[in-house]
Amino acid sequence: MSARALLVAVSIMFACIACSSGKGNLLYVQTKGGAELRQTAATNAVLLAVVPQNSAVEVKKGEAVPGMSGGRNGQWLHVIYKDLEGWMFDKDLAEDPVTALKASWLCESDQYLLLNFYENGKFMMKVNLCQGIGTVYGKYSEETGRYLLAIDRRDFTGFAGANITEVAFVKATAETLRFSMTQTNGFFSCGPWEGAIYRRTRAATE
Repeated sequence: MSARALLVAVSIMFACIACSSGKGNLLYVQTKGGAELRQTAATNAVLLAVVPQNSAVEVKKGEAVPGMSGGRNGQWLHVIYKDLEGWMFDKDLAEDPVTALKASWLCESDQYLLLNFYENGKFMMKVNLCQGIGTVYGKYSEETGRYLLAIDRRDFTGFAGANITEVAFVKATAETLRFSMTQTNGFFSCGPWEGAIYRRTRAATE
């Protein structure tokens, strides 16, 4: 290859890198009522649009601002939606669109646990356990007599013991799952919390 051809090839390569460096990945709105697109990274900023659930937004790489929204800690992400450019809160977004609900179980006693399984193999679990209030997300797998939950994202407030990475739910009956769960924040543990959750007879709206 001649020096001139090599120079042209290198120039094209760097031009491609420069063009693609600002392009981000796609995330999808999770909240049922839509997610707010703000002009700047703040809840009191000008509202540009309410982006419907399951809409895709392009996230600009390397542009995130720590902040809060609705009492939740997280990050404001710089995004593009159609012809609009603004900021959305990361807790309202996920890597996959919301899919059909496959099954839902609920426990409402002195503690609270809601478990939703979706057709795409993912789950959402809301808990109020040992002062650990929040929601965890991930993928579930089904084995003989039990479900395994692998947690990959969490949105917790209060007790910092959201360091659960895997949870098992044993099939007690066709309508009941039993579980045992312990939370730890690296300094002390809470639990084990043992109990049962019951299949909901109507579609969950959470």
